Amino acid sequence: MNQYLPHPKGTDLETSAFSHWEHSGFLTDIDTLIIGGGIVGLNAAIQRKKLAPNERVVVFEKAAFGFGGSTRNAGFACFGSPTEILSDLRNLSDEVVIRLIKMRWEGLNVMLETLGKSQVDYIHSGSVELFTESESDLYQEVKLKLDLLNEIASKAISHSPYVHTEASDLQQRYGFSRVLGGYENTEEGSIDTGKMFYSLRKKCLEIGIEMYHGIEVFSWKPGDRPEVKIENETVQCSNLIICTNGFAKDLISDLDLSTARNLVMITEPIPELKVNGTFHMNEGYVYFRNVGNRLLIGGARHLDRDWMDRSSPPEEVSEYLKTLVSEVILPNTKWTIDRQWVGFLGVGSQKTPIVEEVDKNVYLAVRMGGMGVAIGSLIGKTVAELVG
Repeated sequence: MNQYLPHPKGTDLETSAFSHWEHSGFLTDIDTLIIGGGIVGLNAAIQRKKLAPNERVVVFEKAAFGFGGSTRNAGFACFGSPTEILSDLRNLSDEVVIRLIKMRWEGLNVMLETLGKSQVDYIHSGSVELFTESESDLYQEVKLKLDLLNEIASKAISHSPYVHTEASDLQQRYGFSRVLGGYENTEEGSIDTGKMFYSLRKKCLEIGIEMYHGIEVFSWKPGDRPEVKIENETVQCSNLIICTNGFAKDLISDLDLSTARNLVMITEPIPELKVNGTFHMNEGYVYFRNVGNRLLIGGARHLDRDWMDRSSPPEEVSEYLKTLVSEVILPNTKWTIDRQWVGFLGVGSQKTPIVEEVDKNVYLAVRMGGMGVAIGSLIGKTVAELVG
């Protein structure tokens, strides 16, 4: 006699995406599940494990390394160029601007304390914001308001970091052309993005955090044990933390958040490259630095804010950056692009990140505003501390 009983959900049982062993061994009995294996997600995992060492903490990441900006940024350990701070002061209160600077400063320190300076190849080089000959009015405005900028910054970081630099000095030190001058931030620097991310992953493995790549979460439901939908399976957990930054609207549609894109280029090695350090232009929208004897340059998203394609940058952005290299940064120098890529940012009408409990046992940490390197470690720590 046939003793087979149909599955309660119907006679046609759907083939599972995961085997019994995968489901029972990896996808059950999860205490804290984190969606997004970037800077914020991995820091949230590390901090949650510190707070609750006996918890099973699991990270789901859909891409090989992280699809957003965590491994696609330019490696700037920065907290605000003079024109960016001036722009913020026009639109925000002094108190909010001070809080933003302090958040970035503290975030950088959390990163360095968590991983160690040598592990991220941190270089305290300082930074310089450059002004070309066409930016005379803005250059003079910064000059007039330099004391104010230092006053604002000192309330956040207990230092007055901004110092005026003459054009002749910039030309002699770095070989720049067509510049009026600049303003140095003595407290900024750079990191190696690859080493930073490698160190984060290594730290996670050392303390028992599980990381699974190639797993995309399509939806979630709240409850005493929130659940997420992956492939044709559901996975439950005690606490759910969403750390997908610029792509968070795929999971929460009504967020004040959109995905912005930055083009980043790096050259082939350049013999006797004089550019050494980190540099900003145009309210921080343009940035460049040396990576050894290569030049890295990126940004210019302010030229085309409607850029929606995820891989091909607008020609206007690409040509602007190339012209800047040829005419201002590396005049009379031969150079060739070795590689270019696109980084993804989470931005909104507010410059502050979103860190909150959005439903029972469900938490959100997104909208880094292009400052993920600076604030990502702090935001990960903050959301981990929200978890009950």
